[in-house]
Amino acid sequence: HTTLATLAGGNYSLSTVFARDALGISNTSGTYDTRHVGTGKTVTVTGLVLTGTPVANYVLSSTTAAGTVGEITPRALTIGAVGIDRIYNGLLGATVTLNDDRIGGDVLTTGYTAANFATKDVGVGKTVTVTGLTLGGADAGNYSFNVGTTTTADITPRALTIGAVGIDKAFDGTTNASVILSDDRLAGDMFTTGFSSANFATSLPGTGITITVNGLNLSGLDAGNYSFNTTATTMADITGSVPPPAPAPTASPLPSTVVKVTQDPSGPVGAPTDD
Repeated sequence: HTTLATLAGGNYSLSTVFARDALGISNTSGTYDTRHVGTGKTVTVTGLVLTGTPVANYVLSSTTAAGTVGEITPRALTIGAVGIDRIYNGLLGATVTLNDDRIGGDVLTTGYTAANFATKDVGVGKTVTVTGLTLGGADAGNYSFNVGTTTTADITPRALTIGAVGIDKAFDGTTNASVILSDDRLAGDMFTTGFSSANFATSLPGTGITITVNGLNLSGLDAGNYSFNTTATTMADITGSVPPPAPAPTASPLPSTVVKVTQDPSGPVGAPTDD
């Protein structure tokens, strides 16, 4: 913010000095008309002092001089960026905050036209390229500046909700269930969902029976861009009825045994015989 100008001997010219005399001006500082960048700027010098030989033979007509001999060139401004982490959204676009090394007190505004990650996928310390840097404000004309820069930021996984719709089934005596999975993925993302088991809370017939789905999983090109739930619940019906139990077997009667006794013609055992 200074208007101080530095001059050298060559910036001065003296008139009505004999060629054999060697005179000069010792003052090496002056002031610009403004502090802003420009060429042919007016520089005013006061307190001029004549030096050389034979200085005693001359008197300066004025101790003040001015001339359009000044030039202030733009200061190189470095605009940097700090990337802001964000959740995966399927796009390359990034957000950054800008910073710079302006001289304290200068009025500047910085901006950019685009900031993009190198890829859309989840990652840590991903490169962000910022293009179309701009400079505005009262002091913008006093600076040159870079029009692009790079920084880094993270893309974190997007929370995916996997849901399930239960499918009614006929009573089969088991708790096994079938479900159809759904999710809230971003349009166009490619992955498949699956599960390891789905079971009714009971094997008995009923309506609106809770189904617990376990081992939800994700695979495919964009699977790594999501976090997700590993369990879900839904409902479905088990139709039909429990068949009656089979009747208990009854004991068959034992077959009767008939003993037939016949008379021995020879008579009873031990009967006397006639000799």
